[in-house]
Amino acid sequence: GAEKVMIAYRRSIDEVPCTKAELEETIEEGVECKFLTNPVEIIGQDHVEAVKCEIMTLGEPDASGRRAPIGTNEYVTIPCDYVIAAIGQIPDKSIYDVGEIENDKGYLKAVDGSYQTSISNVYTGGDILLGAKTIGAAVKCGSDFAKIIIEKESNN
Repeated sequence: GAEKVMIAYRRSIDEVPCTKAELEETIEEGVECKFLTNPVEIIGQDHVEAVKCEIMTLGEPDASGRRAPIGTNEYVTIPCDYVIAAIGQIPDKSIYDVGEIENDKGYLKAVDGSYQTSISNVYTGGDILLGAKTIGAAVKCGSDFAKIIIEKESNN
């Protein structure tokens, strides 16, 4: 039901950690990919209004062999209504510092059979909920909890 879905990724298309088929399927679904674009700030008072992103360039390969992204100190602001953080397959446990998010051995817990965490209006899905899975499993989680959010918004 969204008018537009966009992925902002800090590296180039050559460094994406997915298969060519997964990327092609994502683009065929209508998702716009912004490469060399690193989200640095969510803008808004009572709700999300935009995301500020730093434009990146690529330096030398990092320890994984992929070229490391380097900030340019140039920024773009992308208007949006919702932000879904998709931050990789390994849980970033620093997220637990922002509040009392229930977890189980480093993976976020969904409550009440939904994708909502123990914090109202904070949802989880993909690898941080299921463990390392395919991009398809993460996309399904995103689609499922987007429907939950849309339904919740329409009831308000």
